[in-house]
Amino acid sequence: MDHSQITYFKSRYAAMSEHELVYIVAARLDHLTEEAQFALKEVLESRNIATLEADVKATAIDLAAQAQHEQEEERKRASHRASMRIAILIACAILTVVGGVIAVVSNPEKGLIIAGLGIGLAVFSEVRRLLGKLVVAMFRMS
Repeated sequence: MDHSQITYFKSRYAAMSEHELVYIVAARLDHLTEEAQFALKEVLESRNIATLEADVKATAIDLAAQAQHEQEEERKRASHRASMRIAILIACAILTVVGGVIAVVSNPEKGLIIAGLGIGLAVFSEVRRLLGKLVVAMFRMS
């Protein structure tokens, strides 16, 4: 272990409030280097451990609740997007069928235009959705 790094982290952690230390322990402990973890352990030993343990548990519970809430919100957004996609495709299918019926029954030119519009809107909607997924996949940071 690098003692200069330990000294650096120890001075940083000693200057932090208990709230900041609790957040580091609850949310970032797995991401700290070995030197940082060692320095954090030394600083925590010099503070009131009983109070910090309760705060760490409360912060961990709060962070877990926030993560669960965010997952629930993302699930709702995905469900809404899927519902809207289905509604748009159903509307396009209805437009296509109506255009086909009009083409067969009365005016072939207008019917084919309406049917083409339904197919074109469905294709546009799907291409737009797939291009959005492609852009997100290209810039995803994982």
